[in-house]
Amino acid sequence: MPRKARIDAPGALHHIIVRGVERRKIFWDDIDRQNYLDIESEKKEAGSALDIGHS
Repeated sequence: MPRKARIDAPGALHHIIVRGVERRKIFWDDIDRQNYLDIESEKKEAGSALDIGHS
């Protein structure tokens, strides 16, 4: 049975897990990872993302 569709409404919270399929690497290198973190930081500053934490 397929899962129900996610709620996609303004202000809705989303839990985002950054992990590859079968726990494969999702970043090519440290520069790629830093680029991702920079984009997320920009979104957070703009108020379009809520960063609970990352490792």
